[in-house]
Amino acid sequence: MAEGMRKNPNVTQFGVGIVGILLLLVLYFLSFPKWEYRVVKFLPEIPRERLEREAFAFTTVKVDEELVAKLGEQGWELAAAYLESETAFPNFGKSEYVTGLQPNIRPQAAVLLFKRQKYPWRK
Repeated sequence: MAEGMRKNPNVTQFGVGIVGILLLLVLYFLSFPKWEYRVVKFLPEIPRERLEREAFAFTTVKVDEELVAKLGEQGWELAAAYLESETAFPNFGKSEYVTGLQPNIRPQAAVLLFKRQKYPWRK
């Protein structure tokens, strides 16, 4: 082999080092998953007024179990859940009831926060 045609071991080692560093960077970024989130809000079955007699009405918020199961089948995982509350004033505006405002706290909505790992092929 001619003198100029011989491989330089320094160039080969440098090339292997660069490829190794690129591979490590790719593995590093792939090892940290990205997430997507979805918020689902469930409202009361029967909306109620916030004043006078309606303020005392019992309020329930029912979660749609079929929707939650469907989200689970799609890979969504429940990450958090909380209840939004509202304040109703049963005596607001009544002149004969003067002991002050008496708040009545009741559920306004159930909020569920779902997450799933984000993949490039999933829309």
